[in-house]
Order: sequence, then structure tokens, then C-alpha cells
Amino acid sequence: YWNRPEENARRVVNGWHRTNDLGKRLEDGSLVFVGPKTTMIKTGIENVYPAEVEACLRQHPAVADVCVIGVPDPKWDQNVKAVVIARDGVTVDATTLIDHCRDRMASYKKPKIIDFVDTLPRNAHGFVDRAAVDAAFGGGGYPSVG
Repeated sequence: YWNRPEENARRVVNGWHRTNDLGKRLEDGSLVFVGPKTTMIKTGIENVYPAEVEACLRQHPAVADVCVIGVPDPKWDQNVKAVVIARDGVTVDATTLIDHCRDRMASYKKPKIIDFVDTLPRNAHGFVDRAAVDAAFGGGGYPSVG
């Protein structure tokens, strides 16, 4: 990590740099980035990766942008919550987007909660600031990462 020697030292274990990124191998042998391990949502005994849910929601024609977070839940540890920006001039409701996800992925991965916003907080590089989304929309309770 650029100009972060403490973080680089923490991430090196037995000579290996641990990125804490998750991926999966496709049938053709290629690797695909799934998302950072630090944002994995734990719902019951299942793992949900925000990048996968975000990709599914972005396939819906009414979605301009989205950030998926985990929100604490006393029974399930966390619930999946999507914070969505709808495309200009398009009306969409939470049920429509939840059904869209249910039809395309395992049911436990679909958002249980959807909030609609006009903008998402971004960092200096233009990426969605997940920590700010967590703070503003009740996110947290993520599993610890080694």
C-alpha cells in the first residue's frame, strides 16, 4: 500500500503479502475478483460478498449505482442492505429490486432492506466510501479478518 509501511508490514505473513481480497476460479481457469474480505457480510452461516450483489443490482435498468452493506441483526448476525441510486426519470421500488436479485442469485444473498438515495459518499479517488455508507445507513457487525 502506497506510503503505508505499517499496513504493509501487518499484511506480510511468512513472506506472503495478504491482500484480504477474495476471488473465485471460473471453469476456464481464470480468476475473478469477488470483493474485499473485510466487507464480507455474514448472514446466519452464509457468506455474502457485496460486489456480487451490487453486480446483480446494476443489471437492473433502473439502477444507476449501488453500495451493499451488512447491517447488524440479532438473529442472523447481519442482514444485506442495498443503498441504491435510481436512474434519472425512473421509478423503482424495493420489492422490484429484491425480486430481481431473488431471480438471479441464492435467496440468502438478496437484500432484505433497500434505501434509495440521490448520491453515495465517495473518497478522493472517486470510489464509493463504504465506511461512510456504513456510518450513514447503520452498517457494521462484519466478521473479523485475520
